Amino acid sequence: MPRRLRFASGGFVYHVLNRAAARARIFDKSMDYAAFDWVLKQADAFVPMRLATQGQEVLVGLHRE
Repeated sequence: MPRRLRFASGGFVYHVLNRAAARARIFDKSMDYAAFDWVLKQADAFVPMRLATQGQEVLVGLHRE
């Protein structure tokens, strides 16, 4: 059964994160980073938003190809 459609009200802060278990990599290739960046840009075009990070939380790969 598909999940019901949800509507988010504006003016709120949402905490969203990507994290893998057991130190697994989320992105394997440079193109994975580019695809994630593209998804964020498409979402921002659809629903304008402000993205923020806390401290060291940034989109980086320590062991890129």
